[in-house]
Amino acid sequence: MCGISGVVSLEKKFINVDISKSMVDILEHRGPDDSGYLFFHTGARHNPNISFYLNLTDEKFKHVNQTLNTVNALEVQKELHEHDYDLFLGFRRLAILDLSSAGHQPFSDLSKNIWLVFNGEIYNYIDLRSELRNFGHRFKSNCDTEVIVYSFVEWGIECVKKFNGMFSFALYDNFKKKLYLVRDRCGIKPMYWSIDEDYNFTFASEVKSILVYRGWNFKLDNSSLLEYLTFQNFLSNKTLYKDIFILEPGKYIEIDLLKRNFYIRDYWDFDFISLIDFSLNKNAAIDELSVIMESAVKRQMVSDVEVGSYLSGGIDTGILV
Repeated sequence: MCGISGVVSLEKKFINVDISKSMVDILEHRGPDDSGYLFFHTGARHNPNISFYLNLTDEKFKHVNQTLNTVNALEVQKELHEHDYDLFLGFRRLAILDLSSAGHQPFSDLSKNIWLVFNGEIYNYIDLRSELRNFGHRFKSNCDTEVIVYSFVEWGIECVKKFNGMFSFALYDNFKKKLYLVRDRCGIKPMYWSIDEDYNFTFASEVKSILVYRGWNFKLDNSSLLEYLTFQNFLSNKTLYKDIFILEPGKYIEIDLLKRNFYIRDYWDFDFISLIDFSLNKNAAIDELSVIMESAVKRQMVSDVEVGSYLSGGIDTGILV
């Protein structure tokens, strides 16, 4: 499942480093196998040519990441409070692909300028990795996380259109001082976001991670509550909390740290008409559906751990099993 969270300051202020770790820790249930904390001084508010970071883990997982310092170490805490940081990325890992420390997140490219926290799976990552190798990229792990990073290096944010999978991720480009928050086409993986009165932009896999950073100060959105009680769902980007939103499927948020603003952009939407082959008769359509279904299930069973399935007794789960 995994859990991601983070905060970026869009004003000439620094983030609260003392609360940042708690944003991640409250997502422990989503990822019991590893944790990562990245504090970044991007330079966007002062001198874009000067940036530095601290890439840390938790004492609990020091045996997994022996080369990383731990976030609560005295020398690290001193470093965190002697400098100001305007970007934080946090991660809790549920290991599915490449169970080694090579899959630790936040994950970076070789230059340490592209950083990623990622929840989900990219089902076509093996094909993409082969394509990227033809462009000269080299890989140190066997996980789909690294494929996202080098897909971005090769194709920019347009790489998201190449991904077949379920995902939400945050990717920081230190060259352009931009942070991208991305959600998959159907909204399988969650991504919540908010911006407060101090222009701190927070995001996470769950609302409570954002509430931790905001000191649990929130107001109920009555219109959203009415929408939920009527439809048992949200049909918009609202949540039960005022000023906390969910990133809609098929969209990404581009946050420009230099201009101190953000944009929500579409990269995909449903288009059933272009996908329908009206020349197929009923039997041919049934055969085609069977091929597609089998291919989709096979693609989603790629894993370095055991694969299981929920069987509710309905026709959909029955077909999948």
